[in-house]
Amino acid sequence: MTNAPYCWEVRPFQPDDASQLVDIFRRAVLAIDDCFYTALERETWASSADDHEVFQQRFLSTKPLVVRSPNNCPIGFAEWREDGYIDCFYIDPQWQGKKVASALLLAVEAAVRELGATRLYANVALNAQGFFSSHGFIKGSTNSIKRNASVLINNTMHKTL
Repeated sequence: MTNAPYCWEVRPFQPDDASQLVDIFRRAVLAIDDCFYTALERETWASSADDHEVFQQRFLSTKPLVVRSPNNCPIGFAEWREDGYIDCFYIDPQWQGKKVASALLLAVEAAVRELGATRLYANVALNAQGFFSSHGFIKGSTNSIKRNASVLINNTMHKTL
């Protein structure tokens, strides 16, 4: 799927994408503003990608959708399940605010609709809640995730399809 005038493409994961997706994950988390998560919280969160082999195996299992730039580099990805759960949803910080996330979310929505899912849902980081709300998601429960010495807060959000 091409998205003019931006000329990016959303396509299925390919094994060669793995290291670039790990990098996008790490840079996107570390770029989150201090008003949402502290530097320690962001570093703790980003450190979950330190073992590239674990992430590579995860990607082979979850088969994310990947957004590629006009020069054919990954600029974002989403891991999702057939029941409509969005697990990971990250956009390269240099491409945020350019409708890449909107195109990716539309592609995930189309994929889960095709499989018969009737809703999308995700545990959404504080910094991403405005984006998901603007796409029709409704805030549900607040979650606390303990990682090492940090407790990360997010909210479950859902959207009926």
